[in-house]
Amino acid sequence: MYYPPHFAERTGHFFPEIADRTDAYTHAASNELKEWLLTLRRHGKRVFLLTSSFTDYGQTLLRRVLGADWEKYFDISIFRARKPLFFTDTLQPFTELVGDSAEDKPVEKLEDNGIYLHGNWVLFKSFLQKQTGKDNPKVAKLFSCRDVLSVVAAAVCSKCAACVQSLLT
Repeated sequence: MYYPPHFAERTGHFFPEIADRTDAYTHAASNELKEWLLTLRRHGKRVFLLTSSFTDYGQTLLRRVLGADWEKYFDISIFRARKPLFFTDTLQPFTELVGDSAEDKPVEKLEDNGIYLHGNWVLFKSFLQKQTGKDNPKVAKLFSCRDVLSVVAAAVCSKCAACVQSLLT
């Protein structure tokens, strides 16, 4: 049975296998992809990570795919987003990740280069509006590791122009 804490505990069948043999299930990103992400950032595009994965599991995959410095490719990273609920539940606050644990209190303001948990589209769109200076910032790419339903929710609920590209599988 899927139980996210199994990754940290190295229990169950799925997570120990992924943790011990990450290389067998993932491929490192090409230098071209990495440079493209950095180029987007250099040209003022907001590049963000939005995943429903728990942070320990997600960061393990990101370290394998993008390298130990994976954070430099994103302006902001959001884990445990609970997609597709991220796009429909307007009450879930963001929580900041400090070290390996989440703070207990909701975050009032998102910051560049932050790593957060949970949240919702309304709060995130407000962050994007402030960062871009646009009332209706365009989100052109949505990288999804598995869930087409998340792409549909993003397109319908947030009016994002969604494009699926597999980054973590």
